[in-house]
Amino acid sequence: MNVTQVESGRKFVLKLPKEEGGKSVLEVLVPQLQSTNPIRRRGIAGMIRNCCLEREAVWWMLNVVKVLTPILYPLAGPE
Repeated sequence: MNVTQVESGRKFVLKLPKEEGGKSVLEVLVPQLQSTNPIRRRGIAGMIRNCCLEREAVWWMLNVVKVLTPILYPLAGPE
């Protein structure tokens, strides 16, 4: 089960750090979309999809975390 399937799990992943310059759990895990492990990539993609259910977090995910590029990178191919 992906923890972001429930609302409290999504809130944990999207929670902003208290200290200045810290990163959220989502910001730390997004680079794992480039992993060679397909199970890990699928889990992270599912986490991002589930986090998109939080309407107020979508702008932050697109403009601050910049999840769009890592998501679209596999579609572009190796070139």
